[in-house]
Amino acid sequence: MWDRMHAASQRGRAEQILSKWDGSIADLAALIETVRDASQYDSDWEDQLGAKATIQELFGHLHIEDYPIINAATESGLAFFGYDTPTSYTDGVEAFEAFLDTYERVVGHATADADHGLTVPIRLEVDQLFNVIDKADESSIEDERSAVATELYDTVLNGTRIGDPSTLDLKDFSDANPTPYWVNQSNEPELIDEYLKAKVDNVWHHDLETVEAGDIILHHYEDELVAYSVATGEHETYTFQGEEFQRIGVDIHWFDDPIIVDAGLKQTLGEDQYRTDEYYVLDSHNNFKQAYLSRLSDDAAEYLLQKAGVSPPEGGSIGPPGGPYVKPENAGTIERQLEQNKQVVFYGPPGTSKTYEAKQFAEWWTRERTSTPPTKPQVRTVTFHPSFSYEDFLEGLTADATDDGTVTYDVEDGVLKRIAADATDALEATPDDESPPPFVLIIDEINRGNLAQIFGEVITLLEADKRTTYEVELAHSGESFTLPPNLYLIGTMNTADQSIALVDTALRRRFRFIDYPPDLDTVLATDASIDRDAAALVHDRASKISDRDRLLGASILAVEELNTRILDAPQLGKGKQLGHTYLMGHDSVPDIVDAWRYDILPQLEEYYFGQTERLRQELLDDTGSIWFDWDTERIQPFTATELYDVLCTLAGIDDPVPLAEDTHSPTDTTNEPAPSSQDGLNDSWANGERTPDTFRERIQHTLTEDNAAKFNTIMDAGEDVAQLDPGRGEQNAKLMVKSDRVNPNVGIVKLEQDGTIGFRWDWLTSNENAVVSPEFVADAATVFESIPEYTHDWNVEAESSESPELAVDDLSMDDAEALAAAIRKFVDRAAEHE
Repeated sequence: MWDRMHAASQRGRAEQILSKWDGSIADLAALIETVRDASQYDSDWEDQLGAKATIQELFGHLHIEDYPIINAATESGLAFFGYDTPTSYTDGVEAFEAFLDTYERVVGHATADADHGLTVPIRLEVDQLFNVIDKADESSIEDERSAVATELYDTVLNGTRIGDPSTLDLKDFSDANPTPYWVNQSNEPELIDEYLKAKVDNVWHHDLETVEAGDIILHHYEDELVAYSVATGEHETYTFQGEEFQRIGVDIHWFDDPIIVDAGLKQTLGEDQYRTDEYYVLDSHNNFKQAYLSRLSDDAAEYLLQKAGVSPPEGGSIGPPGGPYVKPENAGTIERQLEQNKQVVFYGPPGTSKTYEAKQFAEWWTRERTSTPPTKPQVRTVTFHPSFSYEDFLEGLTADATDDGTVTYDVEDGVLKRIAADATDALEATPDDESPPPFVLIIDEINRGNLAQIFGEVITLLEADKRTTYEVELAHSGESFTLPPNLYLIGTMNTADQSIALVDTALRRRFRFIDYPPDLDTVLATDASIDRDAAALVHDRASKISDRDRLLGASILAVEELNTRILDAPQLGKGKQLGHTYLMGHDSVPDIVDAWRYDILPQLEEYYFGQTERLRQELLDDTGSIWFDWDTERIQPFTATELYDVLCTLAGIDDPVPLAEDTHSPTDTTNEPAPSSQDGLNDSWANGERTPDTFRERIQHTLTEDNAAKFNTIMDAGEDVAQLDPGRGEQNAKLMVKSDRVNPNVGIVKLEQDGTIGFRWDWLTSNENAVVSPEFVADAATVFESIPEYTHDWNVEAESSESPELAVDDLSMDDAEALAAAIRKFVDRAAEHE
């Protein structure tokens, strides 16, 4: 019933909705039964499932004689006929029934009189009309043999072209007048850590300087539009391995259902109404340009956001939870220290929101104290590290060879000198009776750099009474330099790395220090779905407490106990406590398991590096061997149930309510596969152990024995000549065959658990990590042409190719061996190319 009722299953997204369900399958069946037996819609079901559109669609399917199906296609159809996008199921029903009155007058009940003799409920008939409106494209006409159907498709497409019914406006997503962009993102950390990065050169699609605060970016990753973001305006230029890069921070907002980027979408975006005059994402043949950052028109961006089902927030611009422009609770304290000293440092253990709050405060404060639209970014971020130098921070010399063989030296400004110049310009442009706009430089991990060497002679200028009244001569340029009074510094410092007592004394007295201790109350305070404290989540037997919430409650209590032990442990103390952000933002049980296994336990292990016995005696004496194999001194896999039991023991919880879903150990060696939400499977991959070996385990369950053998043949070749890089998806396991000789960040071939084999030609040369050229790919990829079903169509003019896909089910074992041999040949050619 789930697969049949949820239209998202056709796009492979039903599993994502199902993965968010924290209860048992029996509980889910009971909810569906309640929906089936109800006589009217209950919006409380939306909270129970955590997927509003799914419940609305399901209720309509089960009560189609009396109620409509409300989903994305319904909204598209209603918008096509001029109705407002419904904000609730009740609104959707009202709009649908109003349209139905017109439909019955104009059309009647078409299937009641059809020659084929099949009568369907009229609301389902209208639902199918709305699906045609939502999904029709030029390929629909090309593939259709019925003249009547072709006429319908043509009418819909003409109606769509005449005035887009979209009610979205980009200005509703940003406080600025946003420019929309499209980014081809092959570097996953950019999405995770929320930034864009490109080389500083003369290539137009690397020019991140054009992106300003409030601009909107659509993120294209692995053949899908997965998210949009709003640029924060925080630009940073830095040098890495002799090359200069720029990055800009963005606030990412993930789509519930990513948009598949296929031929139909390219056809639509290729229409004249969506194109821009220059730097557009598609070339004249509707192929993607080999570009990192491209332009979109407002119409194109609004169309894509509507297609993704995104609604503007109430009240304007979007930011992360808490928002970059929302006043932090302790803003008054921070503001007083800055006004007094001009510099502050947020210090505390890792995971206590220091960097997040620095950015949140800086964005709010600069907006609050700036009366006119800024012409330059007022908040910038730089990260100190052991290799960061005076030359990076203030100024350095760069050497250039001239045509006659001589060498000239130019002074290159560092990040502090650049922001000081912008702040000075703003100060000089401010009328005498007004306050100048503030500029803030955030120095993340300030204690990881050699502070005396980085600041050099400028250390004197940091004092508030020296601003504009005192100058120093810079070492390389010999220029006179001062700091303006409207420039402020905020540093962040992990006390797990270094005590504030070890910070250079001269610098320490020029900064105010604000303590950021762990605040575990924040975890539940920021989760609107939980109305109990941590102890109640573990002890109360209310059925609506999910496994995720119980595990979160036990985690909070266990971290509180660990922090107490850390305070008492020799050579640790308060600076090495565990912060609350380790437990924030986890929407599912596997997320919490991963946080312990891959964040918290490695942090504790680092505190006791090489002294595992001390770790056991001082912190983890009562945890047994579930977390650590004490003989090999390694963290080992554990299940949610095992984690929950250890946390309750650690926190001293008597008689905790057990988790509803028991799980098998990921190290279970029985031949019978253990049950889970992945087609009855609870394998190591689902439990967070994502490696080539666990991918091989997964495909033994998702593919037939023959097809799994073909995949293993392909993977063996990948291991021989390249690397196998597993993806991050819990439900949909993927594996990339990557080679450093081609592109260390992009796979040559992508294998998916459903048997899909994807070739990555459009991505291999799309970023700065590419080792080979588009011309090389165009030539070398022909080694795969011997594989049945494979087509290689390289567009020489656009330097791009469609990235073909194969289904392992269509290949024989001989074909799989030929594909494995072709992978070897491709990588060997790359080695010769070097």
